[in-house]
Amino acid sequence: MTTKIHQGKSLQYLIIEPSLYNPERSYPLIILLHGFGSHMGDLAGLCPLLDTHSYLYICPNAPLHIELSPGMQGYAWFPMGNEFTHESFNNGLDKITVFMKEICEKYDIQTDKIIFGGFSQGGMIAYHYGLSNPEMIRGVVALSSKIPSTECLQTSLPENRTQKIFISHGTRDVVIPVNYARRARQFLEDVGYQPTYKEYDMHHEISTENIGDLLKWLKDVIPLNEFDPEMNERE
Repeated sequence: MTTKIHQGKSLQYLIIEPSLYNPERSYPLIILLHGFGSHMGDLAGLCPLLDTHSYLYICPNAPLHIELSPGMQGYAWFPMGNEFTHESFNNGLDKITVFMKEICEKYDIQTDKIIFGGFSQGGMIAYHYGLSNPEMIRGVVALSSKIPSTECLQTSLPENRTQKIFISHGTRDVVIPVNYARRARQFLEDVGYQPTYKEYDMHHEISTENIGDLLKWLKDVIPLNEFDPEMNERE
């Protein structure tokens, strides 16, 4: 796999190309958004653990610079705590909207073969952007995350609610307690979705078992023979 850094018009990002990458071939795209205070390289480390040759991955930096401690900086999609507002959350969504348009044009992405996911705060953006854009996003992934506002999300949901969703959470998570994931699952089921839901004996993290279950889900949502029979034969 090859990792390259790019400065887009809206966000800086890493693109991780699969092994034996052929730019003339169409690959499913997996977008991964990092959590609060982290950076684009965080979830980039997850990509080779998922699959090294079947997907194109993009991991952007969030737009807000935050100081974690003297001399240490990170990034955020929107402010947390007392600084959180619906306006600041929507600003993060707006940045992603511009970014996704740019990415799809630059890499000639088939918009029905995009998985949009995130960890923690990145998952909050993934819920809202991914579920609001089903014509573009085939599947939504929320890792150790929550839905910030079910009321706001519900107003932007489509009538057809067959989109695939993967939710995972640690039962020992003290950053975002597992009850938030359970509430998200219940809300989504109540409005007509059928999410895949997994809990693990872990903290605010992504375990090996979690990665294995996510990969199985990915290959069910976008079967490899849809875009490259040769890749499917190598499995």
